Amino acid sequence: MKKFRDAGFNEMVEAKMSTLFAPIDPDVYADALQALTEEYQPVGAEVQLVERLAHLSCRIRICFYLQSELLNAGIKATRAGGDRQAMRPFHKVSAYHSRLFRQFEECLRRLKRLVDDRRRRDALAAEAFSQYKLATSVVQ
Repeated sequence: MKKFRDAGFNEMVEAKMSTLFAPIDPDVYADALQALTEEYQPVGAEVQLVERLAHLSCRIRICFYLQSELLNAGIKATRAGGDRQAMRPFHKVSAYHSRLFRQFEECLRRLKRLVDDRRRRDALAAEAFSQYKLATSVVQ
């Protein structure tokens, strides 16, 4: 398939698409990580899942804004030139966004399962421990 012939449009699309693979803003990542850490209080392997969720969350946010910009630019270019190829970048980003979102959902499902299992084990251990009478002094 050939590219849309408007050089200005193609340059704009290439510049915007490069934001998909640019490094994530450390402050945005830190905020996402902190929010997820506070919500799930991860332990052990759960920490890696929370970090992955924070990363995916940042990438999804970038895709969301980029989709809006590419959709508007594609509509304008299609109206001006009548070439439907102007919408290809939007469709590519949409497909990428969908893949990221599926990964996010799967990662979140795994994290919730691990956290639920851990909390259930902790509750069972607390219940078992509560059956024992604690000594209040050394000599009784």
